[in-house]
Amino acid sequence: MVPFLRFSILLGCINTRISANLDNWDNPEGWDAQEDPRWDDCGWHAGDDDDHESKNEKENDKESDNNPGGFHKYRHLWVQCDVCYGLNYKPLFNSKMYICECCEYHVEMNSSDRIDLLIDPDTWVPMDEDMVSLVIEWDFEEKKEPFKLDLSEWEAELKKVYIELELRIQLKKEKEKADQDRLDLEEEEKISSEEKEKTDQDRLDSEKQDLLYSEEDDQTYLDLLDLEEEEKISSEEKEKTDQDLLDSEKDEQTYQDRLDLEEEEKISSEEKEKTYLDLLDLEEEEKISSEEKKKTDQDLLDSEKDEQTYQDRLDLEEEEKISSEEKEKTDQDRLDSEEDDQTYQERLNSNQSEIGLPEAIQTGIGELNGLPLALGVLDFQFIAGTMGSAVGEKITRLIEYATREFLPLIIVCASGGARIHEGSFSLMQMGKIACALYNYQLDAKRFYISILASPTTGGVTASFGMLGKVVIAEPEATIAFAGKRVIEQTLNIEVPEGVQQTEFLFTQGAFDLILPRFYLKRILHLIYLLINYTLSFA
Repeated sequence: MVPFLRFSILLGCINTRISANLDNWDNPEGWDAQEDPRWDDCGWHAGDDDDHESKNEKENDKESDNNPGGFHKYRHLWVQCDVCYGLNYKPLFNSKMYICECCEYHVEMNSSDRIDLLIDPDTWVPMDEDMVSLVIEWDFEEKKEPFKLDLSEWEAELKKVYIELELRIQLKKEKEKADQDRLDLEEEEKISSEEKEKTDQDRLDSEKQDLLYSEEDDQTYLDLLDLEEEEKISSEEKEKTDQDLLDSEKDEQTYQDRLDLEEEEKISSEEKEKTYLDLLDLEEEEKISSEEKKKTDQDLLDSEKDEQTYQDRLDLEEEEKISSEEKEKTDQDRLDSEEDDQTYQERLNSNQSEIGLPEAIQTGIGELNGLPLALGVLDFQFIAGTMGSAVGEKITRLIEYATREFLPLIIVCASGGARIHEGSFSLMQMGKIACALYNYQLDAKRFYISILASPTTGGVTASFGMLGKVVIAEPEATIAFAGKRVIEQTLNIEVPEGVQQTEFLFTQGAFDLILPRFYLKRILHLIYLLINYTLSFA
């Protein structure tokens, strides 16, 4: 009764135009399921969209022919990073797991690429693509040997991961050490230049002091000359007095001329000494003036250099702040980028034709390094990965199938939350999925892993996104219930930077692991090997 009621509500609320007998699927563009090679008895194959993509590429090439610059002709070959805005070559981007080559940011992946990342080739079997319960039979008639864990293989694999992590940490430490050495070298050069300037200043002060001492010596010498001159004059006067006493009869005019001549010689010597002192003072003033001018020029150059360095630092801080704001704004804009001039049915049809998926999730069965499991992957490109009735029903059926067949379960979340277009019916999916997970984890005692990609918000975060036995998040992912802009506009408060990022939430205990895509498949394999090994002794 419950499955029938659930399916009736599904058909009544979203009107997906999927007929019960799967004869065809109405489409405004005249699409026919019987003539499309991507549709068979198992449903819609989202990965077989080569014809559809080639058609879009032809249309883009046709449009680019009319464009004189020809930019749009090559636009489909590149993927732009949301953080550093660097361009990555699209044909090789999938092999690099959609990790930016410039800043190592984990760029958004579609659901098909994530399935290729996690599932072994040629083992993926999709489920419920047409929203009709399709029984997928596994051949269990052949009796298989019980599972045996090879601990040596497990330890070798774990050791490889540990060695790679150690290597990355060592490279990071070497880079930090090189940066520190560079800063120390700059500091030493700065100190050396200051010491050199101080030495030059001391030398100038010493020269100035020596000059002052030389002036004092010159003054002392002049005083000694004056004293000798006075003694000489005194002796001459004494001799003159004696001579006058002896030769009082000599001509007074001759005596007066001699006195005048001696006076003139004395005045001439004094003027010569004064001229020499004036010359020394002039040289001292010129030397002091040149030193002050040189110091003024140096201070001006240092001031201009300090102002330029300070301005460059301010510009760098401003660019980093703008970059972080643009990153958060980009994540929020992706959540609010839906076109308001379309109806819900038109939006569904446009997303189905553009993306090639009937809904925002792909579910199915596959193998991860030989281990069978059930996998669900939300696709953010389809109406922001929002959870409607169809998405909730597909996840519930996937969980119920995994419960019956005792399969491990992984769900990759990248969603804007419950789909607002379906109202209360979309919110009902939260409780329905939670009940199915309760039966899966507690009654069947199976192991569920949740992987949170960027962005994961709203009803997905509040339901199955956080209910895993192990919750794994990608680096630098935006994970929240309400977005930053919604909180600020509703509560009129400022949300601090980075509080909705993976690294901050991990410190608060929001989830168990931060795992880059390089190690995702290997670590998941090791976790399930350990769980199977534990259950074998239970």
